[in-house]
Amino acid sequence: MRFIHAANLKLGTGSDPSREWTGNREEELWEDVEKLADAVRNLSADALFLTGNVFDHVPSREELDRLDSLFLRLSARVFIVPGELDADERTERVRHFPWRSRTKVFAGDAVDRVYVPGWEAEITGVGYTKKNYSIVSWGRIEPGVRGAMQILLLPFLGSTYTAMLLPEDPGKLPYDYIGTGQSGAVKGLPGYPVYGPGCFEPEGFSGQKNHGFLLCELKKDDEGKTSLNVRMIRNAKREYRTLKLLLTWEQTFPEVRDKVSEAIEELGADNVYRIVFSGPVPPALFYRKEELLTLGNVTEVIDRTTEEELFQHVREYGPTDLTGRLLLNYQEENGGMTEKAFRYALDALLKTPRESGK
Repeated sequence: MRFIHAANLKLGTGSDPSREWTGNREEELWEDVEKLADAVRNLSADALFLTGNVFDHVPSREELDRLDSLFLRLSARVFIVPGELDADERTERVRHFPWRSRTKVFAGDAVDRVYVPGWEAEITGVGYTKKNYSIVSWGRIEPGVRGAMQILLLPFLGSTYTAMLLPEDPGKLPYDYIGTGQSGAVKGLPGYPVYGPGCFEPEGFSGQKNHGFLLCELKKDDEGKTSLNVRMIRNAKREYRTLKLLLTWEQTFPEVRDKVSEAIEELGADNVYRIVFSGPVPPALFYRKEELLTLGNVTEVIDRTTEEELFQHVREYGPTDLTGRLLLNYQEENGGMTEKAFRYALDALLKTPRESGK
């Protein structure tokens, strides 16, 4: 059987007023689900697994109806494990919603199983519940149909809030694929077929890797041995990228700006960027680096340049223009200008056009 495994879609996540690019974020996440549904069709997947936090809140009936309408277009079956954000132990709204599509929800702390004869596979799910943090024992989730390919879907694995902990002996694990809803990607643990796609969309610079879904194929040969193939398919609208630039003091601001713009164009304008500078700071960048925040979705400029190297260069080789003389004056211990005056003067100099256009 072939299936797609995604997690942490977090539908409903809204915009951040401090970040202009998030203005349409909520609708972008719904577009992610549409792309996911397209992938299920285009890749001829038999099933779609969603493990944990389909929504970033307990969804309304209207939101579930919208999701159900998307799934109605699929010939594949859908299996959902709610996570800590979209689970509600009082109503279990997701599980009791009247799904029109072929959607199965594993909710609460009950262990549930679905056997699909055409796939020769059994899917076991353990849902999330806020009222029970105890670990589910392996005895409760032993496979029901012997000889079938076994798939286990969990919201968490290996933490206080998990469904279970792995046994010390991988040989005692009766499952061919274990799909988790961890926020970070899990690409198979040594000896264990444990996989998790992580968050469908990245949530910050700490997760700079490809985001999307897992495309999996599980087969059984004539001798009853199973084989598993798993690969990540990048499908997120945005990624968080860090642009690292090593500077020389001779570089002009337009040169640095153009280099940043070219990198953003090459990597994708929809991505979110932070810029990290290292090396000696060029005079023209000493004050203007914050202007780079206007180049697309640039949220942060980290300056690891060494200003002292610039001052040392100017002291050794002499000021070659007004900017250099201004820098030396600012560095004088006696009679040097104040930082406020220096900033005003440097700003005026750097915004004054030169004959060279630089």
